[in-house]
Amino acid sequence: MYPCHGVGGFDDEALFTAFMMHDLGLTDDYRLDNDKQQCFTSVGALRVSELARKHDWSDKRISIAENAIALHLNVMVSAAHGEEAQMLRIGSGGDVAGMGLDLLHQDQIHAVAISISGVG
Repeated sequence: MYPCHGVGGFDDEALFTAFMMHDLGLTDDYRLDNDKQQCFTSVGALRVSELARKHDWSDKRISIAENAIALHLNVMVSAAHGEEAQMLRIGSGGDVAGMGLDLLHQDQIHAVAISISGVG
C-alpha cells in the first residue's frame, strides 16, 4: 500500500498545479539554464511559484506546490514533506515509467487516454 493511500485533507489545487508543472523544465520553452539551475525540477518549482503569486496564493500553499515538484524525483518522500509531495512522487512514477498503473483498472487507463488524445 502506498503511504498516502486513504488519507484526506490535502490541498487539491496545489497538488493539481504541481502535477501539471512538475516536468516543465523538460520542455523546449522552459528548458533549464545550466548557469542558474542544476535540475529540471527547479524550473517547475520556480514557475509554479511565479504562477501562484500571480493568483494570490498564500506562502504556505506556494511552498506545498514548490516542495512537491522539487521532491518528486526522490525514491521516497516522507510524510514530513506533506501528502501532496507524496502523491506527486507516486503519480509522477506513473507518467514516465508506468509505476503504480497496476493499481488502476484497464478501463480507467483507457478512459484517461481517450480524454487526452481524443482517439478511441
